[in-house]
Amino acid sequence: MFNWKVLKAALKGSIEIWIMVFMIIGASTTFSMILAYTGATKGLMGLIENLQVHPMPILIAMQIIVGFLGCLMDGVSIMMICLPVFMPISTALGFDPIWFGALFLINIEMGQLTPPFGMLLFVMKGVAPKDITMEQIIWAAIPYMIFDMLIMAIIMVWPPVALWLPRLIGQ
Repeated sequence: MFNWKVLKAALKGSIEIWIMVFMIIGASTTFSMILAYTGATKGLMGLIENLQVHPMPILIAMQIIVGFLGCLMDGVSIMMICLPVFMPISTALGFDPIWFGALFLINIEMGQLTPPFGMLLFVMKGVAPKDITMEQIIWAAIPYMIFDMLIMAIIMVWPPVALWLPRLIGQ
């Protein structure tokens, strides 16, 4: 039942989450500024550009990093930490920023389903009947994770799949 006590508890919880998110954003903004100030991003871009390797393994490595972080962090944190490093690299490798962003977001969404800290798993546990275990929820999420990996592979092989609508709107 809704009353002042429930409203106060909801506001307190919202403020705590808001503060945590903004602390993460502040820390990651500081992190990206330090990277820019020290020249680490430029040095990393120089290293990547000097590698005698096809750009696709570098892209796959970046996606693996995002996938691993998705097991442990929320999407906003991953974006704030990885994008200042990955966007210049992907642009230097000749990848379309919209295409890279689509891959990145699909990967982050998949991370929300990935154990041990996938936030969507906990949301499902919260709304599921009491007799449903977390193990059952994780097993139920696996087909969706496979589907996300398949979609990412399709977008990597055929970039126009992700770019046709933005190009249609831009014309």
